Amino acid sequence: MFRILLLTMALAATSSDIIHSHEFQDPDCPEILIACPQWEPAKPLKFAVKVTGGKRLGELTYNWTVSKGTIKSGQGTATIEVDLEGRDCRELTATVEVGGIDPHCKRAASCTTCIP
Repeated sequence: MFRILLLTMALAATSSDIIHSHEFQDPDCPEILIACPQWEPAKPLKFAVKVTGGKRLGELTYNWTVSKGTIKSGQGTATIEVDLEGRDCRELTATVEVGGIDPHCKRAASCTTCIP
Protein backbone atom coordinates (compact mmCIF):
# COMPACT_ATOMS: atom_id res chain seq x y z
CA MET A 1 0.00 0.00 0.00
CA PHE A 2 2.90 2.34 0.72
CA ARG A 3 4.16 1.85 -2.88
CA ILE A 4 0.76 2.73 -4.33
CA LEU A 5 0.66 5.92 -2.26
CA LEU A 6 4.13 6.97 -3.46
CA LEU A 7 3.24 6.24 -7.09
CA THR A 8 0.02 8.27 -6.77
CA MET A 9 1.94 11.19 -5.25
CA ALA A 10 4.57 11.04 -8.00
CA LEU A 11 1.94 10.96 -10.75
CA ALA A 12 0.06 13.87 -9.18
CA ALA A 13 3.23 15.98 -9.05
CA THR A 14 4.18 15.08 -12.61
CA SER A 15 0.79 15.88 -14.13
CA SER A 16 0.64 19.20 -12.26
CA ASP A 17 4.10 20.17 -13.56
CA ILE A 18 3.06 19.35 -17.12
CA ILE A 19 -0.09 21.46 -16.91
CA HIS A 20 1.82 24.50 -15.63
CA SER A 21 4.73 24.21 -18.04
CA HIS A 22 2.68 23.93 -21.26
CA GLU A 23 0.30 26.64 -22.37
CA PHE A 24 -2.41 25.57 -24.84
CA GLN A 25 -1.91 27.03 -28.32
CA ASP A 26 -4.90 27.10 -30.68
CA PRO A 27 -3.69 25.43 -33.91
CA ASP A 28 -5.45 28.15 -35.95
CA CYS A 29 -3.33 30.82 -34.22
CA PRO A 30 0.25 31.55 -35.24
CA GLU A 31 3.21 31.97 -32.93
CA ILE A 32 4.63 35.51 -33.05
CA LEU A 33 8.27 35.91 -31.97
CA ILE A 34 10.49 39.01 -32.04
CA ALA A 35 14.26 38.77 -32.25
CA CYS A 36 15.76 41.26 -29.78
CA PRO A 37 19.01 42.83 -31.02
CA GLN A 38 22.26 43.35 -29.18
CA TRP A 39 23.08 47.03 -28.77
CA GLU A 40 26.11 48.40 -30.59
CA PRO A 41 26.97 52.07 -30.05
CA ALA A 42 26.21 54.41 -32.98
CA LYS A 43 24.37 51.70 -34.96
CA PRO A 44 20.63 51.39 -35.53
CA LEU A 45 18.96 48.51 -33.70
CA LYS A 46 17.26 45.92 -35.92
CA PHE A 47 14.15 44.12 -34.68
CA ALA A 48 12.63 41.26 -36.67
CA VAL A 49 9.39 39.35 -36.19
CA LYS A 50 8.77 35.76 -37.22
CA VAL A 51 5.21 34.48 -37.59
CA THR A 52 4.87 30.69 -37.80
CA GLY A 53 1.96 28.29 -37.97
CA GLY A 54 -1.71 29.12 -37.75
CA LYS A 55 -4.18 30.06 -40.45
CA ARG A 56 -3.80 33.26 -42.44
CA LEU A 57 -6.77 35.41 -43.43
CA GLY A 58 -4.74 37.17 -46.08
CA GLU A 59 -1.37 38.79 -46.46
CA LEU A 60 0.34 39.54 -43.16
CA THR A 61 0.70 43.19 -42.16
CA TYR A 62 2.99 44.65 -39.51
CA ASN A 63 2.50 47.77 -37.40
CA TRP A 64 5.49 48.59 -35.19
CA THR A 65 5.83 50.99 -32.27
CA VAL A 66 8.91 51.77 -30.16
CA SER A 67 9.17 53.24 -26.67
CA LYS A 68 12.03 55.59 -27.62
CA GLY A 69 13.91 56.63 -30.70
CA THR A 70 12.55 56.62 -34.24
CA ILE A 71 11.73 53.84 -36.68
CA LYS A 72 14.08 54.78 -39.52
CA SER A 73 13.06 52.01 -41.91
CA GLY A 74 10.87 48.96 -42.22
CA GLN A 75 7.49 50.13 -40.87
CA GLY A 76 4.93 47.78 -42.43
CA THR A 77 7.48 44.98 -42.90
CA ALA A 78 8.75 42.13 -40.73
CA THR A 79 12.01 43.99 -39.88
CA ILE A 80 12.59 47.52 -38.60
CA GLU A 81 15.64 49.65 -37.84
CA VAL A 82 15.43 51.98 -34.85
CA ASP A 83 17.64 55.06 -34.47
CA LEU A 84 18.00 56.08 -30.83
CA GLU A 85 19.09 59.59 -31.84
CA GLY A 86 21.91 59.67 -29.31
CA ARG A 87 19.87 58.32 -26.39
CA ASP A 88 20.82 55.22 -24.45
CA CYS A 89 18.92 52.04 -25.19
CA ARG A 90 17.95 51.28 -21.59
CA GLU A 91 14.59 49.52 -21.63
CA LEU A 92 13.86 50.14 -25.30
CA THR A 93 10.73 48.19 -26.18
CA ALA A 94 9.61 47.38 -29.71
CA THR A 95 6.06 46.12 -30.18
CA VAL A 96 4.53 44.74 -33.36
CA GLU A 97 0.87 44.10 -34.11
CA VAL A 98 0.36 41.56 -36.88
CA GLY A 99 -2.66 41.76 -39.15
CA GLY A 100 -3.98 39.09 -41.49
CA ILE A 101 -4.60 36.49 -38.78
CA ASP A 102 -7.74 35.44 -36.94
CA PRO A 103 -8.86 38.31 -34.65
CA HIS A 104 -9.38 35.93 -31.70
CA CYS A 105 -5.67 35.04 -31.78
CA LYS A 106 -2.91 36.90 -29.98
CA ARG A 107 -1.81 39.49 -32.54
CA ALA A 108 0.98 41.41 -30.81
CA ALA A 109 4.41 40.70 -29.38
CA SER A 110 7.03 42.87 -27.67
CA CYS A 111 10.74 42.76 -27.07
CA THR A 112 12.68 44.84 -24.54
CA THR A 113 16.41 45.24 -25.01
CA CYS A 114 19.31 46.87 -23.17
CA ILE A 115 17.83 46.16 -19.75
CA PRO A 116 20.26 47.51 -17.10
